[in-house]
Amino acid sequence: MKHNLSIIIGCFFFLATTQAQTLIKQEKEQRVEITTTYGNIIIKLYNKTPKHRDNFIQLVKAGYYDSLLFHRAIPEFVIQTGDPNSRKSNPGDKLGDTDLDYKIPPEFVPEYYHKRGAIAAARTPDSDYSSSAGQFYIVSGKRWSTKELTKVMNEYNYAGKMTLFSVIMATDSVKEKFRDYNFRGDSAGMVQYSLKLKEQVDLLFRPYQMDFTTQMIQQYIKPGGVPHLDKQYTVFGEVVSGMEVVDFIANLPRDENDRPLRNVRIKMRLLP
Repeated sequence: MKHNLSIIIGCFFFLATTQAQTLIKQEKEQRVEITTTYGNIIIKLYNKTPKHRDNFIQLVKAGYYDSLLFHRAIPEFVIQTGDPNSRKSNPGDKLGDTDLDYKIPPEFVPEYYHKRGAIAAARTPDSDYSSSAGQFYIVSGKRWSTKELTKVMNEYNYAGKMTLFSVIMATDSVKEKFRDYNFRGDSAGMVQYSLKLKEQVDLLFRPYQMDFTTQMIQQYIKPGGVPHLDKQYTVFGEVVSGMEVVDFIANLPRDENDRPLRNVRIKMRLLP
């Protein structure tokens, strides 16, 4: 009986250990080395943004990024790369408008935000939040005060609610309702209806509302980031080492299009 029990216990621990090892293996985040003209940057890709992670890995394997430039560099903001036209561009050429012919669906994860060192996908301003397939940026960022963070949050939420309110106001049923109140001269009814619409907007916008957690506030105060980009661009990784290289590139002399005057060429490889 004791012998059978020891076998059962042994099997249990074997299975538990195997499952734990499998879990660790699944959770291991892929690391990528970005070799630049001015030093190396090591990044890791988040597993909770699998579409962006897998696309990035595929492009690195295919050598897509090799010989491209960091075509955009802004101090205390970001450095950006991924434009295929940058590979054979001439000095002074405007870059940043070219990309691969497909998009990546947005993958917004609340715990991933634009802290210093964050890796995020670029996108065109008029898109549906879908990401550029090839272009991405690294956040160098700046330090923010709590007052500044509150202003960023309030401005984002106000603009978002006003946009949603405008969409609702443009619907035929709502316009007809206001015409009816106006025809009857029912100002009180119009005010009450407007308040109900405001409540509806607040409810609909709640999942998209910007709220900084204590951790995010501490991160943005020090070491910093770019909080006004949150909830607009997918963050899918972060810098593990080499932020001094990111800062150096971000502070290079640049032209009116924020392209560094000295070419910053890159090459990438997956790390084991």
